[in-house]
Amino acid sequence: LLEGLSSNIFVVYKDGSLHTASKDSVLPGYVRHLVLQVTADMSRQNSSSAPSPEGAETIETNHNGSPSPRKVEPIWLHQVEEWQEVFITSSSRLVLPVRQIIVLNEHGEWVEFWTAEGGVSSRAQQIQQHLLALGGY
Repeated sequence: LLEGLSSNIFVVYKDGSLHTASKDSVLPGYVRHLVLQVTADMSRQNSSSAPSPEGAETIETNHNGSPSPRKVEPIWLHQVEEWQEVFITSSSRLVLPVRQIIVLNEHGEWVEFWTAEGGVSSRAQQIQQHLLALGGY
Protein backbone atom coordinates (compact mmCIF):
# COMPACT_ATOMS: atom_id res chain seq x y z
CA LEU A 1 0.00 0.00 0.00
CA LEU A 2 1.69 3.21 -1.13
CA GLU A 3 -0.68 6.17 -1.44
CA GLY A 4 -4.19 7.35 -2.29
CA LEU A 5 -5.25 9.44 -5.29
CA SER A 6 -4.50 12.70 -3.51
CA SER A 7 -3.22 11.54 -0.13
CA ASN A 8 -0.36 9.77 1.57
CA ILE A 9 -0.99 6.75 3.81
CA PHE A 10 0.50 6.03 7.22
CA VAL A 11 0.04 2.88 9.31
CA VAL A 12 0.78 2.52 13.01
CA TYR A 13 1.65 -1.08 13.79
CA LYS A 14 0.75 -2.77 17.08
CA ASP A 15 4.39 -2.48 18.19
CA GLY A 16 4.02 1.32 17.92
CA SER A 17 6.08 1.71 14.74
CA LEU A 18 4.86 4.19 12.14
CA HIS A 19 5.17 3.15 8.47
CA THR A 20 4.79 5.10 5.24
CA ALA A 21 6.19 4.66 1.75
CA SER A 22 9.50 6.30 0.82
CA LYS A 23 9.46 9.51 -1.20
CA ASP A 24 10.95 7.52 -4.09
CA SER A 25 7.73 5.45 -4.27
CA VAL A 26 5.08 8.17 -3.90
CA LEU A 27 4.45 11.82 -4.65
CA PRO A 28 6.04 13.46 -1.60
CA GLY A 29 3.23 15.73 -0.46
CA TYR A 30 3.80 18.76 1.73
CA VAL A 31 1.66 17.46 4.59
CA ARG A 32 3.44 14.10 4.39
CA HIS A 33 6.71 16.01 4.81
CA LEU A 34 5.26 17.92 7.79
CA VAL A 35 4.05 14.68 9.40
CA LEU A 36 7.51 13.15 9.06
CA GLN A 37 9.04 16.30 10.52
CA VAL A 38 6.56 16.42 13.41
CA THR A 39 7.07 12.74 14.26
CA ALA A 40 10.84 13.32 14.19
CA ASP A 41 10.39 16.31 16.53
CA MET A 42 8.11 14.28 18.81
CA SER A 43 10.78 11.57 18.87
CA ARG A 44 13.51 14.06 19.79
CA GLN A 45 11.39 15.22 22.73
CA ASN A 46 11.22 11.62 23.99
CA SER A 47 14.71 10.43 23.06
CA SER A 48 18.30 11.58 23.08
CA SER A 49 18.78 10.55 19.41
CA ALA A 50 18.01 12.95 16.57
CA PRO A 51 16.29 11.10 13.70
CA SER A 52 16.11 12.51 10.20
CA PRO A 53 12.62 13.00 8.69
CA GLU A 54 13.31 10.72 5.70
CA GLY A 55 15.54 8.22 7.54
CA ALA A 56 15.17 4.56 6.69
CA GLU A 57 14.60 3.86 10.34
CA THR A 58 14.40 6.32 13.20
CA ILE A 59 13.33 6.08 16.82
CA GLU A 60 9.91 7.08 18.07
CA THR A 61 8.24 6.47 21.43
CA ASN A 62 5.31 4.06 21.42
CA HIS A 63 2.26 4.16 23.70
CA ASN A 64 4.24 2.50 26.51
CA GLY A 65 6.96 5.13 26.37
CA SER A 66 9.54 2.71 25.00
CA PRO A 67 11.39 3.24 21.72
CA SER A 68 9.85 1.89 18.53
CA PRO A 69 10.96 2.31 14.91
CA ARG A 70 9.52 4.83 12.47
CA LYS A 71 9.96 3.27 9.06
CA VAL A 72 9.82 4.94 5.69
CA GLU A 73 9.01 1.87 3.60
CA PRO A 74 6.01 0.31 1.87
CA ILE A 75 3.03 -0.75 3.95
CA TRP A 76 2.65 -4.48 3.34
CA LEU A 77 -0.91 -5.80 2.99
CA HIS A 78 0.10 -9.24 4.28
CA GLN A 79 0.89 -7.56 7.63
CA VAL A 80 -2.68 -6.30 8.10
CA GLU A 81 -3.08 -8.25 11.36
CA GLU A 82 -0.31 -6.08 12.80
CA TRP A 83 -1.98 -2.76 11.92
CA GLN A 84 -3.30 -0.75 14.84
CA GLU A 85 -4.11 2.57 13.21
CA VAL A 86 -4.29 3.92 9.66
CA PHE A 87 -4.45 7.57 8.66
CA ILE A 88 -4.09 9.59 5.49
CA THR A 89 -2.60 13.03 4.94
CA SER A 90 -3.32 15.65 2.32
CA SER A 91 -3.35 19.41 1.93
CA SER A 92 -7.14 19.56 2.09
CA ARG A 93 -7.63 17.18 5.03
CA LEU A 94 -4.32 17.54 6.90
CA VAL A 95 -4.49 14.30 8.96
CA LEU A 96 -7.55 12.06 8.70
CA PRO A 97 -7.96 8.77 10.60
CA VAL A 98 -9.17 5.81 8.54
CA ARG A 99 -11.82 3.70 10.22
CA GLN A 100 -12.23 0.97 7.59
CA ILE A 101 -10.65 -0.30 4.38
CA ILE A 102 -12.90 -2.15 1.93
CA VAL A 103 -11.51 -3.94 -1.14
CA LEU A 104 -12.87 -5.69 -4.20
CA ASN A 105 -12.17 -9.44 -3.98
CA GLU A 106 -11.51 -11.88 -6.83
CA HIS A 107 -15.29 -12.57 -7.09
CA GLY A 108 -16.11 -8.90 -7.70
CA GLU A 109 -17.53 -8.43 -4.20
CA TRP A 110 -16.66 -5.60 -1.85
CA VAL A 111 -15.33 -7.02 1.42
CA GLU A 112 -13.95 -5.59 4.63
CA PHE A 113 -10.15 -5.74 4.59
CA TRP A 114 -9.35 -3.84 7.78
CA THR A 115 -11.38 -2.08 10.48
CA ALA A 116 -10.01 0.11 13.26
CA GLU A 117 -10.41 -1.31 16.72
CA GLY A 118 -11.63 1.21 19.24
CA GLY A 119 -12.13 4.89 18.66
CA VAL A 120 -10.33 7.66 16.86
CA SER A 121 -6.68 7.16 15.93
CA SER A 122 -4.64 8.48 18.87
CA ARG A 123 -1.40 8.88 16.84
CA ALA A 124 -3.29 10.80 14.15
CA GLN A 125 -4.76 13.10 16.81
CA GLN A 126 -1.34 13.75 18.34
CA ILE A 127 0.16 14.56 14.95
CA GLN A 128 -2.79 16.78 13.99
CA GLN A 129 -2.40 18.75 17.25
CA HIS A 130 1.32 19.24 16.63
CA LEU A 131 0.68 20.39 13.05
CA LEU A 132 -1.95 22.89 14.16
CA ALA A 133 0.38 24.17 16.90
CA LEU A 134 2.94 25.02 14.21
CA GLY A 135 0.52 27.68 12.98
CA GLY A 136 0.52 29.14 9.53
CA TYR A 137 -1.12 26.09 8.07
